[in-house]
Amino acid sequence: MSATPVNLVTPTARVYCTYSWNAMPPHPGTSLWTRFVCLSDNHLRTDIDVPDGDVLIHCGDLTRRGGLHELKTTMPWIAAMPHKLKIVIAGNHDISLDPAVLATLTKKQASRLGDEWKQAPEYMRSDELTSRGVVYLQHATAQVEVEGRVWRIHGDPVRPQCVPAGQLPHMILRAHPVTECQPSNTMRNQAKVRVCVRQSMRHWVAWEGKKAHARVRWLVSGQYSQVPSRTEILVTHGPPKGTLDVTLSDVHAGCAQLATRVSELPALRLHVFGHVHEAFGAALHEETGLLSVNCAVKWQGQPVIVDLCNR
Repeated sequence: MSATPVNLVTPTARVYCTYSWNAMPPHPGTSLWTRFVCLSDNHLRTDIDVPDGDVLIHCGDLTRRGGLHELKTTMPWIAAMPHKLKIVIAGNHDISLDPAVLATLTKKQASRLGDEWKQAPEYMRSDELTSRGVVYLQHATAQVEVEGRVWRIHGDPVRPQCVPAGQLPHMILRAHPVTECQPSNTMRNQAKVRVCVRQSMRHWVAWEGKKAHARVRWLVSGQYSQVPSRTEILVTHGPPKGTLDVTLSDVHAGCAQLATRVSELPALRLHVFGHVHEAFGAALHEETGLLSVNCAVKWQGQPVIVDLCNR
């Protein structure tokens, strides 16, 4: 599905991608509905107007270069928002939240970063943030209670990257942070392709040769298989293949393995993501009632308002 920056209404859900601050959609009622406000890819911007709601969801790319000092600019902005709870995951730019990237850096780069690899994850879970309602999810599920309704929300930042042989992962992260999830046909046809995956935000895995893509599909599928089957709201940084994932070059940049797992989650009502800035919008899967939202606000759009019935 391509980007559809319009508003959607069903008997059990309402999605507002566009709205006027002078005529904000009214909350349909706290006892019967929960209002989620979704955004992603602010890349250090803190001048974005964010509507009030019950739960804020941020799908990653809080920073530009990923340093702790940048997190300490964005996170107080998020923590100060009036939402009772703020669900946050990391994006591919937020590299200080992934200690495994340290192994891909030069000694000079690693020295400049110092202890940020230890301090950044600790900061995201610090009392300074958690006391203000911030819940940082890294391959984890939170049970969020709003007015007596408990929502099962799973956050997963994993995103495969496919790069030509000879290029190092950190070069892709810094020089090409919006590298497509799936290899291009040109890359797929090359005799040697190095495929890198930040699996579980723990370590980089790389292979060369014809079996590389099959190996990556197996690894990513294994990661997504850990998403609990009872998940009601899934928060990922990148989109699933075929849903709100079309780039400016008309390429579907989403992850096929994520799309497969999404189709296997019977309780899933809302999938929120970003990463592909130009695919901002919302989509309704009529056969299942699933709502998909790409809330990347770097290039266009406003934070997306999603009202879900507490059924």
